[in-house]
Amino acid sequence: MCYLEENDFFGELALLGIGKRSANAETLTDSELYLIEKNDFIRLLKNNSTVSYNLIHILAKRLAQTDKEIELLVFQDVFRRIIKILLNLSKKYVKITPAGRQINMQLTSMDIAELAGTVRETATRVISKLKKLKCIDYTNKYITILDEDRLKFFIK
Repeated sequence: MCYLEENDFFGELALLGIGKRSANAETLTDSELYLIEKNDFIRLLKNNSTVSYNLIHILAKRLAQTDKEIELLVFQDVFRRIIKILLNLSKKYVKITPAGRQINMQLTSMDIAELAGTVRETATRVISKLKKLKCIDYTNKYITILDEDRLKFFIK
């Protein structure tokens, strides 16, 4: 699962001839999508080195992020994986509230499980434990980080 922001793109691997579409997309808000045909995309890359460079740069960043996610899945237990995911999301999609740093998107237990590479039941248990420890609040599918320092302590 991946969350994209305004002006992000997806489907580029299929346009570059690396297999067929490998995932589905779903929007969380009203969105405007644009489609580019493969031939037009290839022509754009051949004729515009700036676009080609920017695409390579973005793909390299995505690959580096994927490497970090794989490392997290392989070397960290579920409790630490979920904490790291919540801290990362709270930095990227932050909404400052009087209670703390809210992740400014609704997340179900299943969403968190998919991000952490686990099952929903396990993600629910971890979220419940973090709530009992007063590290997070989880209301109406919104997570607020209440004690960031304590969460960071758990992942050391």
